[in-house]
Formats: sequence, C-alpha cells, structure tokens
Amino acid sequence: MLFSPEGKLLKQVKLPAMCLTCPTWGGKNHDILYLTTARDRSENPDPSDDGGHIYRITPDGAKGQPNNEFAG
Repeated sequence: MLFSPEGKLLKQVKLPAMCLTCPTWGGKNHDILYLTTARDRSENPDPSDDGGHIYRITPDGAKGQPNNEFAG
C-alpha cells in the first residue's frame, strides 16, 4: 500500500510474492518504487509465491521523498 505523508491511502499494489522485504523509492523524481522480496524456504512453501525477486513499479500519482543525508 502507498500512503501520502498525511497517512491517506493513495494506491494498493498487489504482487505475486508474499514476503516483501525492503521497499525504497528511486528515480530522478522519486517516482519509481523498488520492492525486494524473499522466497519462502520453509518445508511447505506456497506454490503461488513468487518471492526472491526485485520488482519495479511506477505508480501513477505517488512519489517518494528524498532521503535525509546525515551531514556529520
């Protein structure tokens, strides 16, 4: 799910992976969402789980914000 800085739900994104790990915004305008996923390595993994990949999503109307860099 993508939320505004005020907490308003902007968009819901569905992926074929069940374990999302590290979402981050990228691109020149912070308008590309990158999502890494983990593969289920349990004894009985769900066969529909497509984890273990990186996904790139460009959601309409949603943007991230630049990272705050520590200056010292």
